[in-house]
Amino acid sequence: MLKVLIVDDEAVVRRGIMLGMDWAAMGCVVVGEASNGEEGIAAVERYSPNLIITDVRMPRMDGIEMLGRLREMGCRAHVILLTAHSDFSYARSALQLGADDYLTKPYQLEELWARILVQLRHASAAPGGNLLRCR
Repeated sequence: MLKVLIVDDEAVVRRGIMLGMDWAAMGCVVVGEASNGEEGIAAVERYSPNLIITDVRMPRMDGIEMLGRLREMGCRAHVILLTAHSDFSYARSALQLGADDYLTKPYQLEELWARILVQLRHASAAPGGNLLRCR
């Protein structure tokens, strides 16, 4: 099963993602959630997720800084960034740090579902069919 971590400072957004998707149908389980990048790093260390869905703008530590620190730590999990900012500089920074996808808010859950399925397809096409993880 694909282990998913959701990081967003808005509890309603986290709950919407957690409850609004049929995770089991995708072969996924949400193992944790966090409200900022600092909590996100701690949750990554605790749960070793395959996929991290994170907001960009959050207090204490934003999603891009969190992604940079995770990559420095050797975390190779797939990352989908969510943001209300349409400025491409955010996307560029995220992609340079190894983000796998970038989705602007507002979005439909169906669109997020499709982006997650793309990550699953990439993983199954990889040698051994394994998703990357944080270890």
